[in-house]
Amino acid sequence: MQSFFSTTLLFLFTLIGYSIAGAAVLGEPNAIESGLQSRSDLVFYGGFEAFGACDAAFNTAWGAAWNNRCSEVSVLTGSSAYIGNKTWRVNYPARGVGPASTGLQIPASFQKMAAGQPYDSLYLRYYVKFESGFDFARGGKLPGLMSGDDAWSRSGGNQPNGTNGWTMRFMWRSGGAAVVYAYLPPGKYFGDGWGYDMALNRNFQTGKWHCIEQFVKINTIGQQNGKCTVWLDDEKVLDLSDIEYRTVDNTAGKVGGIYISTFHGGNDASWAPSVTSYTQFDAFALATKRVGPYNPSSETATGSMAAARMAPNKKSVVRAFDIHGRATDRRAVSEGVRVVIWSNAGRSTCRLEARAKAL
Repeated sequence: MQSFFSTTLLFLFTLIGYSIAGAAVLGEPNAIESGLQSRSDLVFYGGFEAFGACDAAFNTAWGAAWNNRCSEVSVLTGSSAYIGNKTWRVNYPARGVGPASTGLQIPASFQKMAAGQPYDSLYLRYYVKFESGFDFARGGKLPGLMSGDDAWSRSGGNQPNGTNGWTMRFMWRSGGAAVVYAYLPPGKYFGDGWGYDMALNRNFQTGKWHCIEQFVKINTIGQQNGKCTVWLDDEKVLDLSDIEYRTVDNTAGKVGGIYISTFHGGNDASWAPSVTSYTQFDAFALATKRVGPYNPSSETATGSMAAARMAPNKKSVVRAFDIHGRATDRRAVSEGVRVVIWSNAGRSTCRLEARAKAL
């Protein structure tokens, strides 16, 4: 007779804590795509998995200073989602112009996140899809990095002066031409009344997912040596190293978050789409090293629970699923009603604590 009996457990996950190589990840740490879960340089991840659209928990986790038209966002789920189980769909009504009438605005600020802080340099990566039939019209805005404090105010013709922040959103222009739309202090890249176009010499296409990655490194005070590098669909399309982001050393000049800003405009009817148009967004990631594109081959199974055959207080090799339902071989250690699951797939160990319930 065996010295112990085996019990089948079904782990119903209630997240207690999650960290990667000891570093806390801001945003939605329990929703990180599997290819990034071992990354110790990951600062923030947001895949729209954990919360409702701009509910209180979302606003706290994303450091949302405010939002505009978030109630108009649709959440695509299941097989309609791109990465994970949820993707946001944003609408741009026909004949609508500007952030009050089209698109979505959410300044996601580190200073409004728990334990958040501004950075001297950072990488932003996210995915956007212009749905088939999208009317680019004359142009419109897309998310990009912003600096600290109330840097989102450096837009709409409100120019930076070197002490009050900057924004580095993207835009689509006529025909889908892609640019970085920069609001920077007076100098080489200063916009005359509005933002300054940094051409990427590529065009967005409808009906496909685009991967946008942007790197910003702020300048040394008194020098024009700040950097901006952009990859579109994993191709480097911009590489500048002569930018002046700031003239004084304060939080307003450092990298302070993501300005999720998308709308048609411009500020008059000539910018309006002729038909109601839609984009989809997913997988926002911020890191101190290049993030790189999403790797679908790293995703495996579906579901939301894990089953294991375990002996009480004994180690056992189990087949487990993360909170996305992605299956991985893990080692589980029983600690009474608490189960600690360790992922050891040839990477840095990730620790996920969960409650276990015997069924």
